[in-house]
Amino acid sequence: MIKKIKNNTLEIKIWCGQEIQPNEYYQIKLDEDNMWNNNSELLIAIANSSAIINDGEKDIVNINEAINWLKGNQGQYSKDGKQITWSTPRILGTHLVFSGVSDAVDEDEISIWDGDKFKFHHKVGETDLVKEFTFHTIENITTLNEAIVSWKDCDFDEVTIEILPKKTTYEVGVNTNFQSYGSIIVPVTGTGNITPIKMEFVNGTIDELGNKSPGFWDATWDTVNHEWTNIIPQPSGSGAYNLFIADVVLYTLAKDILLLDSGIIKYGTNEASLYLHDTKLRISAKTNLPDHEWKLALNFVLCRQKTQ
Repeated sequence: MIKKIKNNTLEIKIWCGQEIQPNEYYQIKLDEDNMWNNNSELLIAIANSSAIINDGEKDIVNINEAINWLKGNQGQYSKDGKQITWSTPRILGTHLVFSGVSDAVDEDEISIWDGDKFKFHHKVGETDLVKEFTFHTIENITTLNEAIVSWKDCDFDEVTIEILPKKTTYEVGVNTNFQSYGSIIVPVTGTGNITPIKMEFVNGTIDELGNKSPGFWDATWDTVNHEWTNIIPQPSGSGAYNLFIADVVLYTLAKDILLLDSGIIKYGTNEASLYLHDTKLRISAKTNLPDHEWKLALNFVLCRQKTQ
């Protein structure tokens, strides 16, 4: 479902933090839907014809039809006139897939699968296992929907699953345009103390009401060369991305899940959690004393744009 916003005025407009030139179109990305759908300034602009919705083929001039298209209401009806409705956590354009493997770590950040398996085998005398996995989502929108967990020979052992940012590597600098501030890098003008080496752009979260977490950088992903371009500082926090230099738990998916004996369980939900680009999935398997051998396997239910 294509959704484009046209600036139908003679001046530059900014909606949802996106600058649109006069008479130009901006195509809404799949993971931006909620932000645009519920933006009051944009809805007002549509109502007074300052903004026009385009379905990929034509401008929708009827205001009600335009707003319905923006919100994903296509107005489909059965033959007897009843409106057809359905609900799914799956983002349009993605496909359901079951997986016991992550994406491989690569410099292009576009590989699919071929990474580490979500399996753990603790043996007596070994330290607790902590493994990190990743899914590449900059060209492959991915949501985590459900998990199937199986275990063997456990004695109140625990598993925790967390989402953390990939860290931007850097070196110490003097009078640069990059300043360390807590766990992130913020833009400054010639007074910074570090120089980034490999920048990992972690996109901020957007809740169902369209509220966005602060971001201090904007950048454009080049899908041909698979690299970040057009890097723009946003010192006010209005950007789409952040650069992290420390491990920070962005989101806890499972906290101290207790495992006893042997078994299997499906952690089901009607929700979907968007997997942020340039983040890592950290799974910690903690052994309860006295020390003993045990095994753990996880399989995830995902929705992905590309599955091969």
